[in-house]
Amino acid sequence: MITSLSQNDAEVQIGRLRVRAGLDELTYLDVPKGGSQERIGKGKGTGTGKRSKKVEEHLVQAPPLELDLRGFVVEDALVELERHLDAAFVAGLPMIRVIHGKGTGRLRQAIRQALQGNPLVVSFEAGHSGEGGEGVTVVRVASN
Repeated sequence: MITSLSQNDAEVQIGRLRVRAGLDELTYLDVPKGGSQERIGKGKGTGTGKRSKKVEEHLVQAPPLELDLRGFVVEDALVELERHLDAAFVAGLPMIRVIHGKGTGRLRQAIRQALQGNPLVVSFEAGHSGEGGEGVTVVRVASN
């Protein structure tokens, strides 16, 4: 369901999950006439309560396990982080690695602050010494 729409993007809600996507990322699904409408019975004698709609399964390509945000400005990095977390959650990934670099620490701080209040995040921690240390944040993604 589309919950808000602007000239450039839309907010789409699927259950509890809300995703903001550019209009160029969305696809209109044309519903053919005849036999494709959902019929759910209400009250006595109005139907079986079963759906008669044919359900098509669409394969979702899982996002990469790593998200490299080095060189991004904070605002753009947070948008990319949110998109990647949404995709990781939908794909059922258990974790992702966010590469933000060490630098001044501003990007790392903004990313970790955004992760603290995100319902799709179970936990996060700095990468181990072999993973990039403070230049990487390992995020455990909630299961769907």
